[in-house]
Amino acid sequence: MKSQSQFYLATYEVTAEMLTASLHTINATAKQIISLLTQADNSEEGKGSAGTTGTPAQAHADEEMTIAA
Repeated sequence: MKSQSQFYLATYEVTAEMLTASLHTINATAKQIISLLTQADNSEEGKGSAGTTGTPAQAHADEEMTIAA
């Protein structure tokens, strides 16, 4: 697959430093998401699945969305 532009990031004035700095944020956010999903899976293991749909992680994500709204 070829990119439409070799200068995609430059189009949005993104520098190498900005991209590198964003990796810390992306890493921290990914770890937080994985941790929340793991906690949800662990907390649902002994409860069974009566009355739920999807995975325990999805149910937890749905609960978080409801709380946030």
